[in-house]
Amino acid sequence: MKYILFLAFLVLVASCSNEIQLEPRMAYFLKWDNGFHSIDDTLILSASAGTKDVCRIDRHTSYIKRLDGRSFPREWKNETWVADWNAGKRTLISENKGRILVMEDDRKVLVWGNRRYARIK
Repeated sequence: MKYILFLAFLVLVASCSNEIQLEPRMAYFLKWDNGFHSIDDTLILSASAGTKDVCRIDRHTSYIKRLDGRSFPREWKNETWVADWNAGKRTLISENKGRILVMEDDRKVLVWGNRRYARIK
């Protein structure tokens, strides 16, 4: 009987944790504009099918440079890297790139440095 109560307690504790699991595919968007640049930045997170702890991140950035009131043609930059997911801390850490991304508000906001990406539904 003690063992059943102990197992029930463990299941209860495990189900009440505040860990967020990655979904198979999530997309986040940031639009930023100042006097020198207009930037559209999209991050696409793809969780690996075999493991819940590894995530592929595709970054698609387009920007328009401005100088002396003139706008230059739009330029694009694409980048891909892999990050490790820590569900307890809600972070994606890419050691080879030195990047740390933090999920907030139940996966609605992704924070990378001082940039806050909103989730695309």
